[in-house]
Amino acid sequence: KGVVLPHRVVGSLVATATGRLGLRPGARVLQFASPGFDVAFWELTMALGVGATLVVAPSRVRLPDRALTDFLARHRMGAGDVLILPPALVAALPEDAVLPAGAVLLVGTEAVPPAVVERWSGRLRVFNAYGPTEAAVNATLGEADPRSAAADASSGVTRGRVPIGVPDPNTRALVLDPALRPVPPGGVGELYLGGPGLARGYLGRPDLTAERFVADPFAAAFGEPGARLYRTGDVVRRLADGRLDHLGRADHQVKIRGHRIELGEVAAAVAGAPGVERAVADTRPAPGGTRRLVAWLVLSGPGRATELNVVRRHLVEVLPAPMVPSDLVVVDEIPTLPSGKTDRAALPEPPSPGPAGTPPRDDAERSVADVYADVLGLDAPPDVHAGFVDLGGHSLLLAVLRTGLRERLGVTVSVAELMRRPTVAEVAGLVTDAPAGGSAEESAPRLVPLRRAPGRPVLLLPGAGGVALPFGPLAAALPAERAVWAWQGPELAAPDLAASDMAASVADVLARIDEVVPDGPVDLVGWSYGGVLAQAVAVELAAQGRPAGSLTLLDAWPGAAGPAGPADDAPSDPAAVFLADVLGVGPVDDADGLGAAVAARPDLAALYPPPVLTGAVRHVEHSRAQLAAHVPQPLPAPDGRPAVTVVVATRNPDTLPDESRSSDVECLQRDFSGTPLERARAIWTPVLPAHARVVAVDATHLGLLRPGAVETVAEHVTETLTRAADPEETS
Repeated sequence: KGVVLPHRVVGSLVATATGRLGLRPGARVLQFASPGFDVAFWELTMALGVGATLVVAPSRVRLPDRALTDFLARHRMGAGDVLILPPALVAALPEDAVLPAGAVLLVGTEAVPPAVVERWSGRLRVFNAYGPTEAAVNATLGEADPRSAAADASSGVTRGRVPIGVPDPNTRALVLDPALRPVPPGGVGELYLGGPGLARGYLGRPDLTAERFVADPFAAAFGEPGARLYRTGDVVRRLADGRLDHLGRADHQVKIRGHRIELGEVAAAVAGAPGVERAVADTRPAPGGTRRLVAWLVLSGPGRATELNVVRRHLVEVLPAPMVPSDLVVVDEIPTLPSGKTDRAALPEPPSPGPAGTPPRDDAERSVADVYADVLGLDAPPDVHAGFVDLGGHSLLLAVLRTGLRERLGVTVSVAELMRRPTVAEVAGLVTDAPAGGSAEESAPRLVPLRRAPGRPVLLLPGAGGVALPFGPLAAALPAERAVWAWQGPELAAPDLAASDMAASVADVLARIDEVVPDGPVDLVGWSYGGVLAQAVAVELAAQGRPAGSLTLLDAWPGAAGPAGPADDAPSDPAAVFLADVLGVGPVDDADGLGAAVAARPDLAALYPPPVLTGAVRHVEHSRAQLAAHVPQPLPAPDGRPAVTVVVATRNPDTLPDESRSSDVECLQRDFSGTPLERARAIWTPVLPAHARVVAVDATHLGLLRPGAVETVAEHVTETLTRAADPEETS
């Protein structure tokens, strides 16, 4: 949603930079955030408004690595200069990565781990920054100081939390109860923000504007008749000294066994236990259709079993019985969304006991396993066949793993290659094969394992851009016993490399198939361009006497039914705009905007450095040319195989209101008449077996692979895989 802000917010942001942060002319400000994020506007505003120098960080240094801190040192950033960095990135910086002494470090968008404050506040001025876009980007600042822990405790600050501080200049922060009455000091309520920098509302969304922006009941007292307040949805406690302690979200209330429970209060209690750095609480299904309360926590020490017993005793003492979590799940990091908020959907299920797996078997595996254990905080070497993510890792920690392997073993392995080969055994093989002090890097893997499992692999072929990333939700929803691999376009490995036509792309896919399915039937799923490619691969497999087991085409449109030429109002760089939507970083205007948006996301920047991203944009261009020239050939179906399903997205540009149009729609203008289902039948029926199914899903082209529709798509893919296993059902 677009937020409409008045120009006068610029003055408030400059006043905050000078009055609260102490920024002065001649100082330096790091431009770290993408222009698509509101923080980037503050970085730019404070530099230009104060007369400071803006230091633009390139994508290659936007990782929790020495590359970032070395970059800051080369550009002479030091005392009084301002850095705004994600808390997760700061927390993941290795011990030898040193931020400039005396600089001002702002961290925010999520709860700040106490370890960040303990590590950096003696060397830098550390601020916990809080503020939604709707209230002039930043609304409050709290300067963190580990020496104030005792005073904070006496003021009512929950242990493990860093207060979000006091309002910025020209900002009012009110803590109100459900009847919009102020709560007393120490009380808990919802945070409302007001002042001249408040947004006018959401562009084209009067309903949402009316819901979130309410009349200010105290406007007359402040001499602002007709003023409004923004309802943040955040639950806070106003401390005796006027600071605000952020507790959680107002919409995170649950009902368990008849008791209404505020998840933020539970998480605060868990975070307040000895030995706990961070915590989050939520519910999970329980027997009998009920829910159970679960807490995920990051521990500060190695003795996890002992510390968990201490945590449980603490919770029994400070919480009523219904609010004590049934399960305590130790994690190495709380997962976050691109916005920095907790990604509750990514929290792991409470683990069940299982076998320890295979221990390291030689010196190479033992050395790699030690690095894994250090990075992941494991008490013992991990199973050499367990994937990095299965062991508790995530994309930011992959960069830390890469650093550990380089510094301890003298071998450089790219993040992309670590994604492709995520186990200790596989990485040990890379280390063994690499020369001393050499590199085992590959710019981008041609095959990406989205799930390792004993069952026959399913091969996914992506759309224009050739990137596997959008397939993540679909892979997770497919049968757990099936391995899932995704092919990526050759341009990602080398931007100048490209298949000359569809036949060359088919040959490339066939070569990759031999790596994961050396014999037997092949199950293919293709989205968009990848669907047209998958049908062509199935035709070639049949010609070689090796028919596909199943074929699922997801909103695939060959020839004239595919991407059209640019319309009068189309973007100047449609390939970059389309790829931004695929990667979920839009909107952007051109390739430069795409690069900046990806660079601002450390998880994406590690996977798609500039050469790989350039290759992805070129794949969009090459795939369009291939689609325009390709004429699908009939697919034979001996003995009722392969099982074939065509999934059609029914929300197309001619059925969407103007405000719902996006680049994925504009890039897929249909030239055929009729409904999408009718078009799909007209296009595919002549070249697919008679038993092929054509089904509709209420989603946009990109929406097929996103939550809300991907679950239905996964059901159709699974049904197709089942029919492939029973040819009689297919026929």
